[in-house]
Amino acid sequence: MSGTKAETSGSPVTREDLARLDYFEDLRDRYLSIESLDARWHPIDQADLTSDRDTCMRIHHLISLTRSVEETLDSAFRSGHVPGTAFFGRGNEAASVASAACLDDEEWLIPMHRNCGAHIAKGHPPVSIMAHFFGRAGGPSSGRDGNFHMGYRPRKITQLISHIGTMVPIAAGVAWAEKLRGQGRAALTYIGDGGTSAGKTQADVQGRQALLRVYRFLRRQPGLEGFHYTYVAPETGIRETYTIKGESCVTFEDYWTGRLWDDAICYSFYPIDVHRSSGDGIDIRRLSYGTLPTLPRGAMLPVGSSRFLLPNECQSCIMLS
Repeated sequence: MSGTKAETSGSPVTREDLARLDYFEDLRDRYLSIESLDARWHPIDQADLTSDRDTCMRIHHLISLTRSVEETLDSAFRSGHVPGTAFFGRGNEAASVASAACLDDEEWLIPMHRNCGAHIAKGHPPVSIMAHFFGRAGGPSSGRDGNFHMGYRPRKITQLISHIGTMVPIAAGVAWAEKLRGQGRAALTYIGDGGTSAGKTQADVQGRQALLRVYRFLRRQPGLEGFHYTYVAPETGIRETYTIKGESCVTFEDYWTGRLWDDAICYSFYPIDVHRSSGDGIDIRRLSYGTLPTLPRGAMLPVGSSRFLLPNECQSCIMLS
């Protein structure tokens, strides 16, 4: 929605529409607006999506700046100069930058741990981000926190609490507060299926059920009658949700042998790592020296779509790749 003006045109949304919502098909050429309890579909004017040259150049500059900041921080982290840990959004800069660039100065950004581009696009100075990572007084937390657990209030960027669905209620609360004030300001956040109430609740319930089964089994074993847990995480971490069916699909062999695709857009260097379902660690398979897998543009193009690129973890590939 734009401002506080209600969008009364468009076709009504039914309960069945929402229950069977397909993000790829249902939102291909229309969008959803909600005013009070009235939800409606509206067509997207493709002409409105075409950016002018100045906008494109600004987005390109912000994407390049994001990559430079993250690579500098990554190099410092690998050299042992950044305390704690570090998470980056390499390959996802365009999604972060372009989405946050749509926000006005007075609108809110509720970022995740891989949204450096969103920070920069919203106006968070790179020098402040650097100071935060190095634990300096000039950072947003004055050296009391690290990595992307930071916000920047002068640009209305809230602090990251967790990399799972707990940022969604904060975004909803901020948006609702702006709605009550009659300001019509947007609140933007990022999350996958683990951010929905159904997906997150199901994961938490199943996780606790698994812990209870292990607990009961161990208590029945001779000598373990007094077994108890000393600590249980309060919630589950959602690592992987959906991948698209793309024009191309990266297989294990493609990645492992370093296949050079005709439409390759970048190289990769990361080893194959799989979190074992048995819970006993990570299966890491390092690439042989000189093997550089490539990512094809077709792996980011959903089959049959147009003007639609999906980078990062939802790209078309099998789990091992």
